[in-house]
Amino acid sequence: VVIAHAERYEELLHDFALADQLIRAGCLIQVSTGELAEPASARDERALKEWATRGVIHCLGSDGHGLGRREPRL
Repeated sequence: VVIAHAERYEELLHDFALADQLIRAGCLIQVSTGELAEPASARDERALKEWATRGVIHCLGSDGHGLGRREPRL
């Protein structure tokens, strides 16, 4: 199971034990590149940096939905 847009689930982003539990259960964590580049808050930025440092992020997504609208930005 891939948990897409995991950075949008505040209870997951800020609970490292929960993230670890899900990974141990076989889940992969996907984060959007836009959120990595421009986090919503300083608190989110710290948590995302911690995820990156600890190897929690398994996949990156562009959050693109098509070439005509919301095109991929990596």
